[in-house]
Amino acid sequence: MLAKIPTKTSVSKIKEEKQQEAIQELDFMEVLGKKENSMYVPKFVEKQTKAISNSRKGTLVHLCLQKLDATKEYTTQELQNLIQELVEKEIILPEEAEAIPIVALEKYLKSAIAKELKEAKEIHKEEPFYMQLPANRLKADYPEKETILLQGMIDLYYINKNDELILVDYKTDYVEKGEEQKLIQKYEEQVKLYKEALEKALQRKVDKVILYSTWLGEISIKM
Repeated sequence: MLAKIPTKTSVSKIKEEKQQEAIQELDFMEVLGKKENSMYVPKFVEKQTKAISNSRKGTLVHLCLQKLDATKEYTTQELQNLIQELVEKEIILPEEAEAIPIVALEKYLKSAIAKELKEAKEIHKEEPFYMQLPANRLKADYPEKETILLQGMIDLYYINKNDELILVDYKTDYVEKGEEQKLIQKYEEQVKLYKEALEKALQRKVDKVILYSTWLGEISIKM
């Protein structure tokens, strides 16, 4: 039993496992129909079409959000320049640059988060963390006395002008308007771990937790 307990895991790994468990509960043929067709496209065809998957587009938008200078006002051209710099530095491919929706970045720059960051006392992006957890918090059948080292990356946290500590997690999943609760349910456990890790590291309470959806905007989570 003990040999099967991992000594270390990550937040993203936990998320993947939970999603995989949900998939396994579905009918196999239904899963095949819902999975992205590009998974089954031969590699030589994929290279010819240079199709960018929705998942990859989300990763690219996420990357751009991290690269934005919180103190700067951006024009559309300046956003295009930022993306071009990523190409020149060989961080992304030219065809990936073309797939990045500028409108998603412009929407973020108009958000309350972006406005608040301009007056923030501190801004921290992509902060890694490590935290010891009882093993049974990850799986109920693990012994309570065993521990696992959890590692993860916090997208953004900042201290605003009112000295409030704000935790933000970016999400690029496609979500219909009015379905905010689905996104919260999907990621609530994940951001709860982020919040716990941040509070332990800074020895202070997180005042507000926000999911920033590139489709729906800001979604506050009460914890």
